Amino acid sequence: ITNSGIITSAGGEVVLAAGRSVELVDPGTPNLRVEISAPDTQARNLGQIVADAGRVGIYAGLIHHSGAIQADSAVVGAGGEIVLKATRSATLEAGSLTTANGAQGGSITIQSGDTTLVSGAVQARGEQGQGGTVQVLGNLVGLTGSASIDASGQTGGGTVLVGGDYQGGNPEIQNAYRTYFGPEASIRADAITAGDGGRVIVWADDATRAYGRISARGGSESGNGGFVEVSGKGWLDFAASVDTRAPNGTTGTLLLDPSDVTISNAVDALAGGTFSGGIFSGATSNTTNISWATIDTQLSGSSVVITTSGSGGSGNITVADGHTYASANSLSLLAHNNIASNGAIVNTGSGAIALYAGWDGSSTATPAVTSGTGDISITRSLQTGGNITLVAGSDITIQPPNNIPLNIVAGGTFTAN
Repeated sequence: ITNSGIITSAGGEVVLAAGRSVELVDPGTPNLRVEISAPDTQARNLGQIVADAGRVGIYAGLIHHSGAIQADSAVVGAGGEIVLKATRSATLEAGSLTTANGAQGGSITIQSGDTTLVSGAVQARGEQGQGGTVQVLGNLVGLTGSASIDASGQTGGGTVLVGGDYQGGNPEIQNAYRTYFGPEASIRADAITAGDGGRVIVWADDATRAYGRISARGGSESGNGGFVEVSGKGWLDFAASVDTRAPNGTTGTLLLDPSDVTISNAVDALAGGTFSGGIFSGATSNTTNISWATIDTQLSGSSVVITTSGSGGSGNITVADGHTYASANSLSLLAHNNIASNGAIVNTGSGAIALYAGWDGSSTATPAVTSGTGDISITRSLQTGGNITLVAGSDITIQPPNNIPLNIVAGGTFTAN
């Protein structure tokens, strides 16, 4: 199927479905059948498909979209719905436009059985109310070029899922094996005027490379910042920019959740694999390096939570180098297994510092540990103008080597369990 013209169904439904064969049967003469076969199943949209306040669905083995698909709504109520579902691959090319904007943001799902690449603009904005929902799913998922996804809303940010849902734990949402979020790509789920920022998840079961811009800000008049997770269950290369600030509310949270983490002064290093056309393959490391420079950048716009799942590695967090920073936002390290802080962590601002070893994976807001697992070892300074919290399932060891003085300074409360 190729559309290079204009298809319009205001308030109705447009469906393009491509299959390998179509069989025509006359009920009056069931023994007479006509079958039309095609060598491949492909749907291409080069033109415009418009179903204002309605639904658009494209189903095929291969989907190529380089035109415009619109299911916008000008009336109060839920926005339109767009579903692009391919058994093999789905490609939204540069310059393409896919929108389900409305008084309330609509719903857009882009999904494939293999590779899903988005280089165009995808919008589910709430022009009067809350932003909508955008899902970009597949086995290999890439936001490439100047790809932009916007699920912002006047009274609250929407939801954007790229490669999976929170920590890959939603069985209703397909998880990507690997996800790429390019440096020129952007995701927005802001509350524009009032309400809380939205929810953005960038996930992969194996590895994620993330370099673009994510915004889930609270409203300009009221509301708190949103929640952003960028995770590769096995390995994460993270150099993205995340903003969950709230001009008149509480700053939101950024969660990074790979298998094992080393925090150092080194530049975040790639860990092997080859990259081509928005996807990457080959071996990657189980240990993720996150630089203090990257953490500094994120703390300017979000509270930062770094966790380890323990899957594919041992679930440890190692602070290899010390660092001094100034932030009113909190830094939390939640390790499935052990935390070893071999460098000084000094926050001259008012933000809290929390270390949890033996974290049970339940919650990042109110973390808990599993009794009898997970140690904390501190050999250098731990200082902040806010609260310091140390919780371990097993031992907490504070032991400066070579008689070097170790300082624990909390401008607020120091708690050790």
